[in-house]
Parts: sequence; C-alpha cells; structure tokens
Amino acid sequence: MGYSARIASNPYVVGSFACIGGGLFGLDISSMSGVLSNPAYLRVFNKPGPGAQGAMVAAMPAGSLIGALLVTQLADRLGRKKTVILAGMIWVIGSILQCASINRGMLVVGRIVSGISVGLSSAVVPIYQSEITPPSIRGRIVSLQQ
Repeated sequence: MGYSARIASNPYVVGSFACIGGGLFGLDISSMSGVLSNPAYLRVFNKPGPGAQGAMVAAMPAGSLIGALLVTQLADRLGRKKTVILAGMIWVIGSILQCASINRGMLVVGRIVSGISVGLSSAVVPIYQSEITPPSIRGRIVSLQQ
C-alpha cells in the first residue's frame, strides 16, 4: 500500500493515532491489578507481601515522574513527533522486560522503563496534537488524549 499523503494529512487520523499514548497509563495500571492475584504471578514472584506488591505497582508512577521531567528537554531537542516515537519504543522495551520478568527486580525495572514512556507520552502527545491540527478542531483532537 505505501505512503498516502491523503491519510497522513488528515488531522483526525494522525491525532487519533497520537492519542494512543494516553491509553498507556490506564492499560498498564489495569493489567497489573488483574495480575496481582494470579497463581502464576504469585509463584514466580514468591508470593510478595503488601509492601513488595506496592513497590512493584508504584514503580510505574515513579518512572512516569522521570519521563515527565525529561520530556521538556527531549521535546525541544528532538521535536514533538520524534519524542512521541521514542516514547513508543521505550514502551516496547519496558513491556518486553515486564513480560520476560523472572524476578521482582526485573519486573520493577520494566515498570520503571514503561513509566518513563508514560511520562513522556502524557506530556508531549497533547502538544503534538495541538501543533498538527487547525485551530477550528484543535480542542476535539486534543481531547482524544483523555
């Protein structure tokens, strides 16, 4: 099929794909809460107590803080579009680490890496969306992030 200028220039299409970054945080939080009582999870991670479980869950927002602090420098240096792409690549790396986790440390690192992606995405995606859309539909496109 190849590149289509008609599709690439449609702000609704581009804005909709860009807003996928907004779903990362909710997806990860909901997927983790569904895993906490899973027998395989409890077996692999040695039945973590409330403190350990809380730390594993809290690693994601900790990474988000790091990503939110980094986003201003990255977005100015790389540009908004490349920062969105970078956030997606970081998300993939974090997801791989989480899926391949064989111990608590690896899971925490994977969640921190994914959290960095969430922090980047939640800050840069609305800015990118507002930059690519005409003023008449800017509010509609940016609200897709939510």
